[in-house]
Amino acid sequence: QSGISIFNNSINLFGNTLLHTMAMSSGIFITTGSTIDLRNNAIINNLGNGDAAYGSCAVYVQSSQSQLLNSDYNNYFVNPTGSGIKAIGKISTTTTSTNISSWKTATGRDKSSLNYDPGFISSTNLLPDINNQNSWSIKGRGTQIPSVSNDYNGNLRSTSLSGGAPSIG
Repeated sequence: QSGISIFNNSINLFGNTLLHTMAMSSGIFITTGSTIDLRNNAIINNLGNGDAAYGSCAVYVQSSQSQLLNSDYNNYFVNPTGSGIKAIGKISTTTTSTNISSWKTATGRDKSSLNYDPGFISSTNLLPDINNQNSWSIKGRGTQIPSVSNDYNGNLRSTSLSGGAPSIG
């Protein structure tokens, strides 16, 4: 598929369930032949690894970085328990980026993307917890997307520069 747009989502994987040999989890998995526009997403993967598991990543691109037509203003946070890789992203089986800087280099994208704990209320309530200083890392750090004028709760989201920067997620 092509023309897939993934905007303003909060994805949170958690628990200790990767127990099979070579098991891997990813917040976003882009299959061969698919291209996407990935912006303003908080992708958190804290899905814990058993000793034999391969690992966890925020984004897995199955073929090449060209599958990311646009990717920016995202927050990637990967910090599971246990062994295995803890990657911001993977491209095929050849590139594993364990930090935001190497992901930006590998993809040529995500110039304004971040790598912070988003400070959600809980693992199942993905609203920012204003009492958790980590939540301020995603506040006003997104970009305006004219087709997304409301957030998950129905609140207005800025769609123009004059309206200010929207939050990630």
